[in-house]
Amino acid sequence: MQYDLPMMLRITSIKGESGTRLCIDGQLAGENVCELDRACQLAAAPFLIDLENLKSVDDAGLRALILLVRQGAKLHSVSGYIQMLLNIEG
Repeated sequence: MQYDLPMMLRITSIKGESGTRLCIDGQLAGENVCELDRACQLAAAPFLIDLENLKSVDDAGLRALILLVRQGAKLHSVSGYIQMLLNIEG
């Protein structure tokens, strides 16, 4: 399953035996954050959020990622800068 918004965000959901991987490409900002929430609600738990191709994130996107981690999501391929912003180890 893939969710596309015009040139800003793509979320690809890959279901596997051990859960779901959500690959985030582009900008996680503004109205796009609700798309991440929707994808997470549809994902089979546990799920992993792959940020390898995340280009930018705003305050709303950071808050959403922090909340998802607190709810048990795992982050993968987090850049040093995003990791610093999230103030998490990974």
